[in-house]
Amino acid sequence: MIYGLPYFRSYYYDAYLEAYNLTNTQMGMFGTMFGIFGMISYLFGGVVADMISPRKLMSISLVLTGLGGLLHLMHPSYGMLLFIYMLWGFTSLFAFWPSLLKALRQLAGPDEQSKATGFMDGGRGIVNAIHLAVTLAIFNYFSKKASELAGLNGVIIFYSAVVILLGILLFFLMKEETQLEKAQKFNRAGAVVGCVQ
Repeated sequence: MIYGLPYFRSYYYDAYLEAYNLTNTQMGMFGTMFGIFGMISYLFGGVVADMISPRKLMSISLVLTGLGGLLHLMHPSYGMLLFIYMLWGFTSLFAFWPSLLKALRQLAGPDEQSKATGFMDGGRGIVNAIHLAVTLAIFNYFSKKASELAGLNGVIIFYSAVVILLGILLFFLMKEETQLEKAQKFNRAGAVVGCVQ
C-alpha cells in the first residue's frame, strides 16, 4: 500500500496532467526524482535498517508517506510536487523497503525464507488487485459527481488514510526483536566467523 501514492499518477496520467497543469516532461521528472532518490536511498537504507528496529522504521515510513499524501491535497506547485516525490522516495525506498525485508527475515526461520518471500509477494499481488479496484471506483465516483481533481483527491485521501492507519497499527501490533534473539544471532555470526578463521 505504501507504493500507491508514489505511483498512482501513472494510473491516472491524463487526469493528473490536466488537474495540476503539467507537461509530459514535468510528469517525467516526478518519476526521475523518485528514482534518483530511491537509487541513492538503496545504498544506505540497509545500513539504517540494521541500526533501527523494523517496527519503528516501517511505522515512521508509512506515516510520513501518508502525510506526504495529505500535503499533496493542498494544490501544490510543481516545485512542491517535486519535493513530495523526493519525500516518497525517502520514506518508501530508503526507510521502508530494507526494514520490510529485515522484518521478513526475522519472522521466518532459516528454512522458511523462500516460503516467506513467496507469501509476501503473493499477498502483495492480491492486495494490489484489491486496492487498484477500490481506487478506480473512488476516482470514477468523484469524477462523475464533481471533477477529475475531486477523483484524484479521493484516491489520495484513500491511500494517505490507509498508510497512516497501517503505520499506527504496525507500531502497536508488531513485536520488537528481543535482546536474547539479537544476542543469539550475534553469537551465530561470531561462531561462523570463528570457524572460517
